[in-house]
Amino acid sequence: MSQRGRPPSGADDNRDKLIEAAKRCFTRMPYHQVTTRLLAEEAGVNAALIRYYFINKEGLYKEMFNAVMGQVHGQLMEALDSNPQVNFHTLFNLYYQVMKRTPAFPILMIKELALGEGQCRDFLLDKLRYDGFPAFERLLGSMKQQGRLKPHLDPRLIRMNCVALMIFPWLTASLAKDMDGFELNDDFLAFLAAHNGEIMATGAFLPEQTNQETEEKQP
Repeated sequence: MSQRGRPPSGADDNRDKLIEAAKRCFTRMPYHQVTTRLLAEEAGVNAALIRYYFINKEGLYKEMFNAVMGQVHGQLMEALDSNPQVNFHTLFNLYYQVMKRTPAFPILMIKELALGEGQCRDFLLDKLRYDGFPAFERLLGSMKQQGRLKPHLDPRLIRMNCVALMIFPWLTASLAKDMDGFELNDDFLAFLAAHNGEIMATGAFLPEQTNQETEEKQP
């Protein structure tokens, strides 16, 4: 986003404060109810800084998505650079660790992308196409190259499976707590990332026994 004039004192800090304020405000209230004055008050900065950094409220809204989604995609790319054995467990863990800071954010993304209740669906789709999909495709490519991925599976459906496992816990957080006592705290999210990673990697069933193995185990 283009900037104008001289950067004020504490420029980076003020910009980050506005993005954090945007996360809180836009996940609590409908877009049209969030004003630049409210965002500035929530961030504890002058409202003129919204125009300086982001041009307007919409610019800040989009940059909020850039910051959150970019963090997930960037960390996944870094993980792939440092370790070719990265798997679905890593993906889930990265996503959960980012989203736990703003638990309502996945719900806002669903409203934007799937429910038609948002302001920048096309922007987010482009963000996914040019940043999110390449990161995920690189993950699948690495796994396929190492012989860990079944060649007949459709990568688009694998991506859909992963997205469901990443987002669904946040949509049903209160239900999971009431029904099973699960709370989206650090311990549970780490356990969930490992569990979902194993489900994606090996499924939920034990390998089927051959007839010979079955006969050998019979008394």
